[in-house]
Amino acid sequence: MKEPFDAFIVDSIVFQGLTNIKSWFVEDNVNIAAGDTITSSIINNNIDRLYASGYFNRITYNMIANDDKARGTFVLIFNESAFTNLYFSFNYSTFMGVGIIGEMMIRKFLFYNTSLYAKAMLGQMPAVKAGLDIFTGDSHKAWINLETRGNYIVFPLYKDFGYIAEYERVYFTGELTFNMITGYDSYLTTGAGYYMQTLSPSKTLENHLTGSINSFKILGGWKINSLDKHAFHRTGQLVSIDAAYFIGQSSSLSFYKPDREVTSDLSEAGIELSDFLQTSIRWESNIFINEKLTAFSQFQSGFNFFYDQDILNMFNMGGTTNILDNQVTFAGLSKFDVNTNSVIAGGLGLRYNVWEDLYLTPLVNAALYDFEFSEIGLISMDNFVFGAGIDIGYDTVVGPIEITVSYSPQKGNVLAYLNLGWSF
Repeated sequence: MKEPFDAFIVDSIVFQGLTNIKSWFVEDNVNIAAGDTITSSIINNNIDRLYASGYFNRITYNMIANDDKARGTFVLIFNESAFTNLYFSFNYSTFMGVGIIGEMMIRKFLFYNTSLYAKAMLGQMPAVKAGLDIFTGDSHKAWINLETRGNYIVFPLYKDFGYIAEYERVYFTGELTFNMITGYDSYLTTGAGYYMQTLSPSKTLENHLTGSINSFKILGGWKINSLDKHAFHRTGQLVSIDAAYFIGQSSSLSFYKPDREVTSDLSEAGIELSDFLQTSIRWESNIFINEKLTAFSQFQSGFNFFYDQDILNMFNMGGTTNILDNQVTFAGLSKFDVNTNSVIAGGLGLRYNVWEDLYLTPLVNAALYDFEFSEIGLISMDNFVFGAGIDIGYDTVVGPIEITVSYSPQKGNVLAYLNLGWSF
């Protein structure tokens, strides 16, 4: 950005560097024409609007004044982004294992205001995501999104922090949403979708579920992302407010009872299939203190209303990297250490830049879980969990390298977690 300047009257406007982008697209987004009076803030706002399209790597400008000095030609100089991008990366985490990740994005796919994206991870727990964005106008302020996601994971189950089972899960969802930008770093989404998951025990259990369940869902949400970096943030906020109403559930699940009998009557497993509402909130705020130190705070919550379906769509609490659906990160617990229908969690931490790209991050957190709003008076210390951890991280060009050591008095074990590279 250039230094602020006094008002300048535009006699004419010139675009330079356009090769694949049509001039009419820029004209529709710039909103500056001959005869307009412009300032540095007006220009910067217009340039930000063009950056939001994703079509440009760099945009600069120049003003060629005539004899009047306060008026003349306004020149915009563009460096276009590639319309097709392909990326490959490597990731390893203690929970997900080894993964090779490939990602592709095609802008201007078939039509000018459409883009196609796809991402896949091959490894011990594979995952895939693909989608199509159709923008409703040249400003890219609103768009229709069609997206599919799927993954395979092996996850443990715990009761009172003791291991009791392990399941394999295949998960798939397809969603059609309408999205609209509501601010510089925020957007609103609403739509509908379909989901399916298949469960099977990865180890022989006395009593377990096996089979699949599927449902339609109506969803909505609001998101803000003003973080300054992808990792080891120094400033900015991350806010995600989501709600989904699951309707028309259908099941082919079977329950294997302790006596080895098999039944499709899920009530014997304590499961009642019915429509339910799932809500979740995730919030993170980073406060820059000085060149070395950043303070941050976190808040997470999740609640299932009208729900009595055991493990099928619960929130899982644990881990310090957010990589799973319905996950509430928590230092001191492993992923899936706690499965619950209701949770409110908060955390505080400091991120210290030890040297260049090396960071040291202590964190403390606490959570209330397994509670009912209608029975607040029944809450006891058994509904609380506390934890703390310290993370040593290094920011590399291929993604963060992090080693986290954490402890919770309820869990009673010191946990070590390792992450290499960008997660899926």
